[in-house]
Amino acid sequence: MQFPLTKAVILLLNLPAKDFLRGQVIDLLSSPYFQPQDIAGERSLPRPELWDLATRELAICKGAAEWRRLRRYNQHDLTLRQISADDEPHVIRIAAKQLTSLANIVETSVADLTQLPAQASWLEYAVAWKSLLKKYLGIAPATETTARGVDTEPGAEIIAVLDQLAGLDRVENRVALNDFAHTFQHWLERSSVTEDRRNRDGVMVLSATAARGLSFRALFVLGMNEGVFPRTIREDAFLRDRDREVLERDLGYKVSQKLAAFDEEKLLFTLLVGAARERLYCSFQRSDDSGRVLAPSWYVEELNRALHGNGRPSETIGIPRGITEKTATPPFDRQDLLLPAELAIRLTLEAQDPTALIEACAALPNLYKQGRKVVAEVDQSSDRLLGYDGMVGEFDNYWKHFSERGLSPTALETYARCPFQFFARHVLGLEPLDRPEEVLGPSPAERGEIGHEILNSFYRALIDGGYFDGKATTLDVENTLLTIAAHVFADYEKDNPVGYPLAWESLKDDLVQLLCQVIAQDLRELTQSGFAPVNLETGVTARLPNDWPEPLNGLAIRGRMDRIDRNDTALRVIDYKFKFGAKPATQDTNLLRAALRGERLQPPFYYMLAQRWAEEQHFKPSRPAIEAVFYYIAARWAEGPLLSTSYGSAGLTDEIGTATKQTLAYLVDGVRQGRFFLNRGEYCGHCDAAAICRKNHPPSLWRADNDPVTEPHRALRAKDPEKL
Repeated sequence: MQFPLTKAVILLLNLPAKDFLRGQVIDLLSSPYFQPQDIAGERSLPRPELWDLATRELAICKGAAEWRRLRRYNQHDLTLRQISADDEPHVIRIAAKQLTSLANIVETSVADLTQLPAQASWLEYAVAWKSLLKKYLGIAPATETTARGVDTEPGAEIIAVLDQLAGLDRVENRVALNDFAHTFQHWLERSSVTEDRRNRDGVMVLSATAARGLSFRALFVLGMNEGVFPRTIREDAFLRDRDREVLERDLGYKVSQKLAAFDEEKLLFTLLVGAARERLYCSFQRSDDSGRVLAPSWYVEELNRALHGNGRPSETIGIPRGITEKTATPPFDRQDLLLPAELAIRLTLEAQDPTALIEACAALPNLYKQGRKVVAEVDQSSDRLLGYDGMVGEFDNYWKHFSERGLSPTALETYARCPFQFFARHVLGLEPLDRPEEVLGPSPAERGEIGHEILNSFYRALIDGGYFDGKATTLDVENTLLTIAAHVFADYEKDNPVGYPLAWESLKDDLVQLLCQVIAQDLRELTQSGFAPVNLETGVTARLPNDWPEPLNGLAIRGRMDRIDRNDTALRVIDYKFKFGAKPATQDTNLLRAALRGERLQPPFYYMLAQRWAEEQHFKPSRPAIEAVFYYIAARWAEGPLLSTSYGSAGLTDEIGTATKQTLAYLVDGVRQGRFFLNRGEYCGHCDAAAICRKNHPPSLWRADNDPVTEPHRALRAKDPEKL
C-alpha cells in the first residue's frame, strides 16, 4: 500500500530503530493523520513547520538526550538567528508553549515505543501495536470508532495485517522486536486495497501490472522502449537459472529464475493489448533529453506485424518534441483540447500575448505579469548591467546600518570575492537550511571553532595562573590542556550533532595531539621573542582617519582579535587559522598581496584595531610597533603544524598602503552604491547562493563580463605589490 496513512505507520514503526531521527519525527508529526490531541493531553494548535525550524536551530539529530534540549525553553521563547540585516531585523520567535508541546509529544512517544519488550509473542506485539496505532494515528478495528479523517479502507487493511501476524504464534511463539517490525513493514508494503474499477467512466492512470484484467475503450501504453518495456533481464552471474531450478526442484527452496521474467512481461503485454476495446496507443521515444538515440521496443514491431497479418489497421505517427512543432500534428493542433496553462505556453512561444487567458483562468495573474516583465528584461542582449543583475542602486537604510555598525573585514572579503554572494548573505540574509540528521560530524569550520575555544581557554588559564608573569610554580601545561579540551568537547556535544562516536573520538584525539604540538612550539617562541599574551578574544571598535579616501574617512571598523601579545616596545595581534588542506592557498602565503586584492582584510583591520586598543590601554611607549600575525595551524602542511605570517605597518604606508586603501574604498563604495553583480570564480562550486545565481544564464553572464562597471572588480585579482 502506498497510502499516506501507511507511510505514517511505517514512520512510527521505525522510530525506535532509527533512534528517533529528527527528520522522521518531524515527518510523522506533519502527517495529517497524527493525533497530537491524544498524546500527553496536548490541546494547543500543532505547528509542525515551527517544530521543524526549532529542531534545526537546536541542532537536534537523534536520540532522547538531544530531544531534551527542547526543555530549555519551557519558560521562555526560542528566537531563531537573525535572518536579515536591515534596520528592522526580521526574526522568527517560537513560543515556549509550542516547544513544550513538542517536547511532551516526543517524550511520550519515546516512553511508549521504548517500553515494548525486546522479545514477545506475535500476538503480544500485534495487540501492542494496535493500541499504539489508535493512539498516534487514530487507526482502530472495525468494531471501534476510527478517528475523523482517517481512511477506513487502508486502516482496516493495516489492522488485518496485524491480525495475520498474530497467527504466526502457531509457527514460532517468540520473536524479536526488530524482526516483528521488519515483517510488519514488509507486508504493509505488499498489501493492497481492493477497488472495483469496472464500468467506471473517466481517465485512470495505472501501472501495467495494476491494469491487468480491466477493459478500456482507449488504452495508452507509455515507455515502449528497449530496456524499459520489456526491461533488461539478465541471469545472475553467481547463481545461474539452471542452478536455481535445481534448488527449487530438488531441495524445495523457492528461488525464482531470472529469465522467466521474459515470459511474464510477454503475458503482461498481451493482456494490455487485449484490454483495449476500440483504440490502442503504444508510445516510445526516439531520443532522450540529451539527444541520444533510443530504440523502440521489439514488442511494437511484433504488434504491428500481427495486426497487419490479421487485416487490422495500424499506423506510426511521429510526434515532434518541441511545443511549437506540435501545432502541425493532430490532435495537438486543436487549441480547444489544451489546458489553459498549455495554451498560454503555446501562445507565448508563438509571440502572442496570453494575458487575457491568464487573467481569466490563472489563480495569480499578477505574478505572471510581473514574471513576464522580469524575464523580458533579464533576457535582453545588452552589455550593460540591469536592475535584476544586482545593480539595485543606493539604498540608504542598509548603508546606514552597514556603516554605523562598523565595517567587518570578513563581510568585505565576501564582497571582494563576489558582490552577489555578499548581497545574498548579508543584505537578504539568506543561508542554507540545516539538516542536523545528515551531519556526519563537525565541519572544517566547526573544527576550527572548537580549536579556537580550546586555545582561548588554555591561554586564559595560563594568564590567570600567572604563567607568563613567572608567578606560577607548579602549572602542568599538558594536563591543563587536556582538562580544558575535555570541557570544550563536552560543551560542543551538548548542542551539536557529532556523527559516529568512533569518528568523533578520533577527531578529538587528533585535535588534542595537534594542539599539544602547536602550543609547545608557540610557548618556545614566546620565550625567545619576549612576547607574552595579555588579552584574549578582544572586541574593539575604531574610526578610520579622516585623511583616508572617500567613503572610508571617519567610518567605524570593528573586529574581534583572538589574542594580543606584548613586550616592552611592541604589540602583535594573533589570529588562529585552522587549515585542513595539504598545502597553503596562494593568499595565505603573502598577506600584503592578499590585502591589496581584498582577499585577506583582517590583517590591516587588526593592525588599526590594535592601535586603538593600545590608546585605550595607555600603552607605553605611546606609539608601539604593531604587527598582525596569522598563526596557521595545519597538520598536513610540510612546514606545519604551526606556521606564522605577519602583516606590519608597511602594509598601510607608501604606495602599498595607498593601493590597499583604494581597494577598501572601492569595496565599501560598491556596497554604498548598491552594486551587487555576479563575479564568477573557483568558489562558485561551493557557494551557498548558487541556487539563486544566474551564472549559467548566458545574457546575464555576458552583461556581467562586459559592463565597464565590473572591470575594476576583476582587476583586483591582478594587483601585485611588486608592480606598484
